[in-house]
Amino acid sequence: MRDFSDPVVAREIVHTLQAAPSSIRPTQFGPFEGNQPFVDVDEPVKFLAQPGHTAEAGSLVLSAGGSGEYQVQWNKSTPPSLPFVGGFLMHKAFLKKPAVLDDFLALVKRLAASTEGVYGDIRSMAFPGWDTPFNLSLRLPEIPNVSLYGKPYIELFGRELIERAPFLRIEQLADDLYWLQATEQVTDPVPDEVRLAIRSHFGEDAFMSGKKWRYSDGRHPTFDFSNIGRGGA
Repeated sequence: MRDFSDPVVAREIVHTLQAAPSSIRPTQFGPFEGNQPFVDVDEPVKFLAQPGHTAEAGSLVLSAGGSGEYQVQWNKSTPPSLPFVGGFLMHKAFLKKPAVLDDFLALVKRLAASTEGVYGDIRSMAFPGWDTPFNLSLRLPEIPNVSLYGKPYIELFGRELIERAPFLRIEQLADDLYWLQATEQVTDPVPDEVRLAIRSHFGEDAFMSGKKWRYSDGRHPTFDFSNIGRGGA
């Protein structure tokens, strides 16, 4: 997990988004909404990190017009929280151009690898439960279309168990990062039997199940938050 308050890391994230294909490339940015023209990398980076400046949080939203949106955020909070890069792609953006979705998935892979992500997922907003809240300090969420498991989950489950898991597709993106795809298309519903098989493989106590989200315990990694908000120091 890299430190998003480090100007080098922040610039790398913004540059990766700027270098995306034109169909999904952000054109506007701001701290809470995309309302300023995205001309160069330096201005957006200031909302995440500035050399010699100590901050408690950083927030950046980048808009790709009607196609989608991205959010980058970190917070040196108590209790601590993981920094994240999030976003969405509108269905109309790839309905007649499937390559746009392929470009978006490739961008997610690049961002996850470059930030040394500890967890990530891709889920369709067309099906109930996509917005169910979850807490990684207790359990993983119900199985989404795509799961990204980083170093803490490799240490928790072990590489062999991850590589033998009953996902439809497993891809190693980096030394400590796996792309685990549960459906052929990320826009398909995840079958209940697939979710059950995956949860059973790793252990039910590591996951939320169905619509239930209020848990008081579970199996989870011990996250290292010591790097958050250090600014590269």
